[in-house]
Amino acid sequence: MAKPITVQQLLNLADRAERGPLTQAEADRLRAGIAALHDNQRFLETKTRTQGRRVTAVSAALLGTQSELRGIHRLIARAKRRGEGHIPLWQLEALIDDDINQEAA
Repeated sequence: MAKPITVQQLLNLADRAERGPLTQAEADRLRAGIAALHDNQRFLETKTRTQGRRVTAVSAALLGTQSELRGIHRLIARAKRRGEGHIPLWQLEALIDDDINQEAA
């Protein structure tokens, strides 16, 4: 497998082309380097888009989780104000079900 061409080698080939025609091997190497740079750029663009979608999905999930936690914190604060030492499960279930129904809507 051929060693990947470096940017410095591509620049040297461009300098050579200014002084006169390239050999067939040099022209092939220049084309291969340009194609590799293009492929790498497309790969990075695709990866960036994919990561952007992942970040958006994670952010949305975190915001949903934070919303659920705020609701639970409010429920706990109300229970403490009333002097209660526990929260009935039906209240937690109702709070979570409300959040799930809001997300589905």
